[in-house]
Order: sequence, then C-alpha cells, then structure tokens
Amino acid sequence: MRRRPWISIEIEPDSRVAWVSGQNVRPLIERAGGRPLWSATRRAWNTSSEVGRDLLAVAEHAGYAVVFSAGGEDFDDAA
Repeated sequence: MRRRPWISIEIEPDSRVAWVSGQNVRPLIERAGGRPLWSATRRAWNTSSEVGRDLLAVAEHAGYAVVFSAGGEDFDDAA
C-alpha cells in the first residue's frame, strides 16, 4: 500500500500568517493563489492565512493527508 503525501498547515490568527510544511507544498501554495516565502528558521513555507485556508481545500482535493491547526486548535485528517 502506498502512503499518502502529507501536509501541515498552522494558521496564526493574530498575525494573519499561515505556516505550511510537507511534501511538494510549494506548487500547492501557488495553485491555491499564494506566493510562498521560505523560512529557514521554521523550516516551513509562509503565506497569508486566507491562502492557508484555500490550501486546505486544494490539498484535500489532491489526496493529501492534512494536519490543520488554527489558533491552538488541532484538526487532524491524517488518520
């Protein structure tokens, strides 16, 4: 059985920033309409929170296992 690719989206509602990491994430961010910016300290892509929410739908549609966190609440689809 082949493992599904995964993606992690963490949205900080106070600063309107989304941190995204996972397999082949940059093209997904661009497909969701965002401009990804790499952060070496967090080892994740940075984009706006609006694009982060759109990315959630794009990733699920593409068959990714998604771990989503917004404001301290975790929502795990990877099960």
